[in-house]
Amino acid sequence: MLIVAKKICIFLQPHLGEFSERLFTDPAAEEALGRFRDKLNKVSGEIVERNSKLEFPYVYLLPENIPNSVAV
Repeated sequence: MLIVAKKICIFLQPHLGEFSERLFTDPAAEEALGRFRDKLNKVSGEIVERNSKLEFPYVYLLPENIPNSVAV
């Protein structure tokens, strides 16, 4: 049950590079955020490509699987 609840929570929160509201209004910050998201997409593509050759793909560090923040 705990595993199911944990998986649901992962899908309900924003992922790395995503924000629920518009936090950045400065054009330079928005541009930097855009570059960061582009790099995350590139990393994700590289991981997916490598995983396609594996019998057991490692998906835990895909950017779309990493929460934007961690509550301790």
